[in-house]
Amino acid sequence: MKCPKCGYNNLDGSAVCNLCGNLMHQVGRNYFKMPQAKVQKQAPQAPQAPPPAIGGGMAGAPAIQPSMREIRHCIVCFPLEPVKLDRNTVYEIGRSRDCALILPVGMVSRHHARIQWKGSGFAVSDLNSSNGTFVNGEQISEHVLRNRDQIKIGPYLLEYYVYAGDTEIVTSRDREMEVTKDISIGDPTKNINTFRGNVGEMALGEIMQLLNLTRKSGNLVVTSGGSEGTVFFRGGEIVHAVFGDKTGEDAVMKLVRFREGSFVFSLDDSVQPQTIMQKTSKILVEALRFARKS
Repeated sequence: MKCPKCGYNNLDGSAVCNLCGNLMHQVGRNYFKMPQAKVQKQAPQAPQAPPPAIGGGMAGAPAIQPSMREIRHCIVCFPLEPVKLDRNTVYEIGRSRDCALILPVGMVSRHHARIQWKGSGFAVSDLNSSNGTFVNGEQISEHVLRNRDQIKIGPYLLEYYVYAGDTEIVTSRDREMEVTKDISIGDPTKNINTFRGNVGEMALGEIMQLLNLTRKSGNLVVTSGGSEGTVFFRGGEIVHAVFGDKTGEDAVMKLVRFREGSFVFSLDDSVQPQTIMQKTSKILVEALRFARKS
């Protein structure tokens, strides 16, 4: 259903335009399309309902102009930096260095998926990847994204957000007709400071490589079979590690041998003792070689 105000192509039966908030249905006991002829026959002096706020809202609510609250779209995949999407840009996702979102693990193809504007919204497409692309648990070849959709690529979970200013534009999916409303949650690209997962899905060497690539400062805590170790990062470089009675590079060598368990990385700028002086790239090459031999 095309919005007569801005031309955005909404789902059939939409109560309001998901782009500009224009009311496309008369609200009564049921939703129904307002015939154009009836609008033309209305008396000139009949009061006009003020336009709803962007993202929906009841008639009579204060109008908020689109220019005051720019609608933005973004992909969040911590520890990578959030990517704010532009309609004129194509975003490739994969482990290749020329991708907009680099996911450096073996389960991800070099050019795995693509996100781009498709006329009515941003869509994610699989690029004949080896392990597939999933949205909300379903494998897809192409999918037009909606707010809060979750894209799974290898072990990574990417979340898609639509928001304006400090309000997220939320679409209700539990009604016959699509209705939108604004919920004040703040900028979804902020206040994300943890990264967690299973060691079985991502090798610890790959996790450390990703933290090095994104230049994060924080603590990587690894737990497996009752044992726990911690690797401390500063600006992406490993500066300290502890595992049992081992510290420094010896602790890193022990940790990369884990084949199962869980990990949690948390942002932390506190100063740690520096027991590792080598560049992280060299340590990881040596650690991975050591892990293959064991």
